[in-house]
Amino acid sequence: PLFILVLHGILFLGRTELILRLPSLLAGTAALWFTFAWIRGSLGEIPALAGLGFMAVSSAAISPSTEVRQYGLLLFFVCAALYATERTFTRSSTIWAIWQGLFLLGALLTHYAALLVLASLGLYVLLRSLLDGVPRRIFFTFVVIQFVLAAALGWLYFVHIHRIQFGPGADGYLAPDYYGVARETPLTFVWRALSGTFAYLTGARRFAVLFMLAFLAGIAALLAGRTKAPKLLPLLVISPFAVGFAAAVFQLFPFAGSRHQTYLLPFLAAGLSATLAWLPRRWAVTVLLLCAVIVPPLWVARITPDNNPRAMPKSDMTAAIEFVRRTVPQGSPLFVDH
Repeated sequence: PLFILVLHGILFLGRTELILRLPSLLAGTAALWFTFAWIRGSLGEIPALAGLGFMAVSSAAISPSTEVRQYGLLLFFVCAALYATERTFTRSSTIWAIWQGLFLLGALLTHYAALLVLASLGLYVLLRSLLDGVPRRIFFTFVVIQFVLAAALGWLYFVHIHRIQFGPGADGYLAPDYYGVARETPLTFVWRALSGTFAYLTGARRFAVLFMLAFLAGIAALLAGRTKAPKLLPLLVISPFAVGFAAAVFQLFPFAGSRHQTYLLPFLAAGLSATLAWLPRRWAVTVLLLCAVIVPPLWVARITPDNNPRAMPKSDMTAAIEFVRRTVPQGSPLFVDH
């Protein structure tokens, strides 16, 4: 419900299309800074610039930042929660632990995709707290946060989820984004899900395999200790992909290349940027500068936002408006997706 409340709140500025898109625009822009700050604190300045560059030109990040939908706000809360988590551990700060909880609560109240992030980040926080050790006050704060998030999820379930009448998750237009036992083998779905995910998130379907290899190289650099990242960071980067894939297998959430995977963007940015750790610093800077000059023009020229290009005649819109006027009482709130 949070994004709807945000839209209601911003309408006092006006009712133009720009005003309606403004929350997503501001949230998506702020998400860039939080991603940069998180990667800089975890990996260093050069990887942070690389991750920022990826997020800035990825069509999968641009679209949520321009649509009147929840994904821009979700991206903001996820990136902010990652930054707050790292600050909590590096500074042993209870205040940042509380901020992390607030950001996660905001993500949960924005979109149910946040559950996949909650599972991944919760596991990371638990293992790092146990292995690295944190003051009792911070561990207690983390525990309280989990109870608050569980209570919020319970409230959402009783006031929203259980009232919705819907069929199995693999029905409808998102059916290809779930694992279908009758139409493919597990290995086929693994390849289709991963290639589709990387193709959508990078906006480069022809080079999806190269991005997958670069991501694996980044994970290998983290595991090999070639960065200053915490030893458990590879788990944090990989786990959202694993959790999302498992959710698609069990028909809970789509995972094969759609805007529903917006939550993966900061984790993908971190994995790709860690690839630079295999290069000497001078070479890494050179590669980064070349990419900054070459990639944005090509990306903008070849990649379009993920919008439906189908042109609808004006008569259809007129008929739809007349239908709404006949069937919806005047003054009633109206929210639509399709």
